[in-house]
Amino acid sequence: MSMYKNLTTICAAAALALGLAACGGGGNDETAEAPAVTDPPGSTQPGPSQEDLDSANERADAAEDALAAEQAAAKAASLRQLSTAITNFMAADAAQQNLDADITYSVGTGRFTVGNTIIDEDATADVTTATTLAPPLRAAAEGPEDAGMWSGQTHTRSVTGGERDRVVFYTDQGLRMGPPLDTLLTAARLAETASRVELDSASAATDAPRIRGADFATSGVKNHAPASVPTPTLARPVMVSGTYAGVSGTYLCSSVGCTSAPGESGGVTLTGTWHFQPDDRNARTEAADYRYFGWWLRENAAGTMVVGTFSGNTGTDATTNYTTINGTASFGGAAAGKVTLAPALGEIEGGHFTADVALSANFSRNMISGTVDNFMVDGAETDWTVALRDASIADRDTTTGNDFARGTGGTFWTIGGVRGRPGGSWQGRFHDPSPATAPDNGTPRQATGEFQATYGGAGRMIGAFGAHKE
Repeated sequence: MSMYKNLTTICAAAALALGLAACGGGGNDETAEAPAVTDPPGSTQPGPSQEDLDSANERADAAEDALAAEQAAAKAASLRQLSTAITNFMAADAAQQNLDADITYSVGTGRFTVGNTIIDEDATADVTTATTLAPPLRAAAEGPEDAGMWSGQTHTRSVTGGERDRVVFYTDQGLRMGPPLDTLLTAARLAETASRVELDSASAATDAPRIRGADFATSGVKNHAPASVPTPTLARPVMVSGTYAGVSGTYLCSSVGCTSAPGESGGVTLTGTWHFQPDDRNARTEAADYRYFGWWLRENAAGTMVVGTFSGNTGTDATTNYTTINGTASFGGAAAGKVTLAPALGEIEGGHFTADVALSANFSRNMISGTVDNFMVDGAETDWTVALRDASIADRDTTTGNDFARGTGGTFWTIGGVRGRPGGSWQGRFHDPSPATAPDNGTPRQATGEFQATYGGAGRMIGAFGAHKE
């Protein structure tokens, strides 16, 4: 059979199978129309009705509204607790509002020491006796944004029973310069031959706050070398880049058991035989003394809050009698604190704030005044200002540590151009007197302090500030 006949036969069979009129040459030129191609049958189940869809959306909206209402209720309850805590702090005795009576920070121990300011949670006494927070507060993973020349830090702790402490503070540490490294340290600690700082256990308390390094532990204990090595010693020392008292260099450990752990002051505690090799032994160090201010909040498991503000200095602070000098000085800086405001007066109902502070001192008249403005409350801008009314500059109070103070009626709070009645108080101290000779004539270089303000019965604010001479 020829190929053509085979193809014809195959085509004919295909035509019969497909119901075609013809296939290939020799047949009818007209072909039958192929049937329409249809999609395979789908599901026989009907889709959701519009009524079902509307009902589901209504349930989702209701759940979202319920969650929002729950969150709003929780926020309102928290703000009520905060408002009560602020009111209690403002109504406390003068000792609770002192610059030194709240929280002081020791760079040597790395601890915040609570004075006679924290109200007992069980309300069996007005204030606690002086104590040290234990366990110590640790630096939080995220702190507040820096405020101008002031570096922000947040420290927190939790204790058994659900009690939580939070301290937010700002410091100018690192901005002021100290002596050169070879002047700061004794010859025994900075060997002439190797120019290395000997970091031994005898100096650990002094060293820890000065030690910084990106590769050192930020939590727990970090091993930088194995616990044991082939004798006699490590072939290559551990090397970590960092700073000591602000001076750049390299940390070296040539023994077994080289570890690091975060120090309570934000520095680093080292174990093992460590040395620090400075890049320049004559480089200037960070000043050991610095100023700070901030606020603290304690909250128990029931949501009850206690709050306060603090400010002061670490290191030597000259007790100059500023009433004996003449001239004027302006200071600029930052402020931070806590605030609550009745909802009817605006969308911002309360929280923590940051602001700018400006002070103007007339030492010839022994008067100082100032303004707090550019408020940001929980990240939102406001149209607030707080005036710090004229306060008298006097000899430093040996009890409060104040160089200036004004009591009731010492501040007034303005919102949207509408000034509230005078209320609250403010006080502070000067730091770091300049040389007594012209042109500075002994005027101070910094000032820190605290303030309180009210807006009728609706607003309560407490804050602290730090400022540098301009």
